[in-house]
Amino acid sequence: MSSTYVQPVAPTEGRLGHLTPEQTEKLQQFWVHLFDVFDGNVQFDQTAPSSFKGQTRDDDTPAPATEKKGWFGRGKAEGAKEEKKEAPAPRFTGAQLKLTFWKLTMMDHPDLLVLKFIRARKWNLDDAMKMFLNALKWRIVERIDELIELSDVELDQKYPKFIEQMRIGKGYLRGADPLDRPMSVVNARLHHKADQPAETIHRFTLYTMECGRTVLPEGAETVIVIFDLSNFGLDNMDWGFVRLF
Repeated sequence: MSSTYVQPVAPTEGRLGHLTPEQTEKLQQFWVHLFDVFDGNVQFDQTAPSSFKGQTRDDDTPAPATEKKGWFGRGKAEGAKEEKKEAPAPRFTGAQLKLTFWKLTMMDHPDLLVLKFIRARKWNLDDAMKMFLNALKWRIVERIDELIELSDVELDQKYPKFIEQMRIGKGYLRGADPLDRPMSVVNARLHHKADQPAETIHRFTLYTMECGRTVLPEGAETVIVIFDLSNFGLDNMDWGFVRLF
């Protein structure tokens, strides 16, 4: 039985160039409110969501407590009941978010960018605004701009074995699918969590994601990620890294 290849068609509903009058009006309302946030004309949640705090890798265990002698020898392990102190939650200003937004936009059409968030929240502008501002806050917390502004050599100096991740082909961009979306390939069998610091693989993952975003051709909005799990084994699993995302 022969099969017939059907050329995929990119969706157009709610996309730039295919908006209804009602959708165009909502897009305009979104921009008005967004610039009010940037200019400090309206109040907004200036804190980061708790999910931004991240989690430690499963091999990040605290140092063993040391015995401390007290009165009559009734000491207790130092730090045994001490709670881990968390860094104060960052706060963001409209000016910070504005700068981050324009760095994020780069060569993209601004409407194309914000429409993705509006569609994701089914045209509920309040929910879309919250989601969009959280995305900008996330980029600040994760220092995404640093990954683009620093050279590969500088990144390798700051994050040991960064270039090695590229050299061995752990993750890379190659080609595009029929809808012209860039494809990111991840060779999971090449990952061993003890081979590089946890922060290095974290930053390399964000670097690959950002590179994929910057090479999006006109009209494309997403990157295809292919996880190559051939010859993947338990020694390649890294639960601590998975929890970060």
